[in-house]
Amino acid sequence: ALPIYSIQTLDGTWIEWMGMAGGKNSLERKFEKMFSTAEAMKPQIVVANMGFHWLHLCGYKYCPSLDKNPLALNYWVNYKKDWLQRVYDMAVKVNAKLLLFKTANFICDEKRTNEWATWSSRYLSFDSKTIEDCYQENMKFTDSHNITVDQIYSYCKHGQFTERGSEYLNDQIQDFVREINENKSDSTLTVGIFNDHDIEGCYSTEDSIHHPLRMLTRLRLLSNTIESYSECSLPVANDPKIKNKRRKKMVH
Repeated sequence: ALPIYSIQTLDGTWIEWMGMAGGKNSLERKFEKMFSTAEAMKPQIVVANMGFHWLHLCGYKYCPSLDKNPLALNYWVNYKKDWLQRVYDMAVKVNAKLLLFKTANFICDEKRTNEWATWSSRYLSFDSKTIEDCYQENMKFTDSHNITVDQIYSYCKHGQFTERGSEYLNDQIQDFVREINENKSDSTLTVGIFNDHDIEGCYSTEDSIHHPLRMLTRLRLLSNTIESYSECSLPVANDPKIKNKRRKKMVH
């Protein structure tokens, strides 16, 4: 099931949080549920994040060839089209005023241990045998799933579940947001980035990827980011007559 947490406060603010595992076969159904909920909710603010579940450490774990399913590989290859663009299209459709793409978390590779540390190190150094073995493992998906040889090689090299892989995803987000803002349409939607990656570090995580020790700072940054972008996107930020009007926000 799609985890959904709904909060409605006394001032009329409505927040929906939706979480999903990215490599599961039911992912597309979860996307449809998320988008249909958004259409009914008509949020003013959308904060979206996805990507970690599509990274790999082939040879050790989290590899499409192990799942016998190229779903994670395919979503990673088409990250802009199948995730970023779809979220943007949804936000435009529901007439949202602000869309923030949250960056992928900082990964502290130094805290990996045992085999995980070994395989992380191999990918971080772009070890040629490790990349080649990953490539050979996933070549079988080229015939049946319309994935090219070059895309599989790129996935093996840049889709690694390390800080390099996180940075690669964040570069895709930055490129997409820049492209959207350079080619402004008639949409009133403001598109930006909630960059909590850059305030995370090895000091804020115990498991290398989650950062609960920095949570209050990240929440403060999210609030400040929304407020900053709201100066040019939300009428409630500029018109004192409607400051008490209900805001709706969806966070994924």
